[in-house]
Amino acid sequence: MTVPLGADGNLDAMYCAGNLGDGSFSTDVAFDVTGYLANDATGATFHAISPWRVLDSRIPRGAPIFHTWAKQSFGVVGQANIPADAVAVSGNVTIVGQTQPGYVTVAPTLASGVVPDTSTINFPTGDTRANGVTLPLGPGGLLDAMYCSGGVTNGAGVVQVIFDVTGYFANDPATGAYHASATVVVSAVEDASDSVLAGSVAASIGAPYLLISSSGVPAATTAEIQRLRPGRVLLVGDTASVPAGVFSQLAALAPFAERVPGTDTYGAASRSRCGTSHMPPRSSRRLRRRTTRDLPSCPFRSREPHRSSTRRLPISCR
Repeated sequence: MTVPLGADGNLDAMYCAGNLGDGSFSTDVAFDVTGYLANDATGATFHAISPWRVLDSRIPRGAPIFHTWAKQSFGVVGQANIPADAVAVSGNVTIVGQTQPGYVTVAPTLASGVVPDTSTINFPTGDTRANGVTLPLGPGGLLDAMYCSGGVTNGAGVVQVIFDVTGYFANDPATGAYHASATVVVSAVEDASDSVLAGSVAASIGAPYLLISSSGVPAATTAEIQRLRPGRVLLVGDTASVPAGVFSQLAALAPFAERVPGTDTYGAASRSRCGTSHMPPRSSRRLRRRTTRDLPSCPFRSREPHRSSTRRLPISCR
């Protein structure tokens, strides 16, 4: 799980059982921290990938069936295009076919017969369970896993373990610790009104804003979108300003691409998550060329710096 911290750097936890106000139930809670996110230029960049199974002891792939208190290592780097400079991975651990209740720990380094400091997934018998994790990689891009149940001399229990990688973290010297953007807003440099609206939309959601040409997507813009790896490209401009062929070029750079006409201020605002309370009166929703008078009143709250090498027009939003 990934959760935001409170103002004092703390987290709250609460056990909910029985009726509200009934304090007769109790439980023990353990919380293991595997990393943190900070608003600075340090740290590693996360790269999402299509889920890739690096461990399945049933086949076996990566390692055979796990016996209690016997550590096994399996490789991660080099699979699913995970580079050698990856420092951590995200993924899902699944256990099936356990013969004894216990837990499995996945960590950078473990030692057979030594009780780990933490557990990754806890389970009874007769139940298939999974858990999402983020883990630093061990030497050589490996991870260790161990099945823990009973005393450390108990080697009778077995379990099947599966690990699917969903992404990796790497220290990218070329781009720095710049995290993937959910949305990139784009408009054609030839249309000033589209550019003004696109700039206000980008500012309202803290998204990067890039410029293209009505005749095509410049190489610098293509490179920047590929670097940002957005889940969506939002093009502001109708087919008169950006032809369908250019839109197709943008659509090939992201999993999802959407076009909003520059005159559709309502559609642009709703697609950018800018609330309807920011909308101007219905009678003035048609954008007048080269003016910001009819734009949604979305304040600038950019959470990420623009790092595009393309030229950006001065924009304002009232």
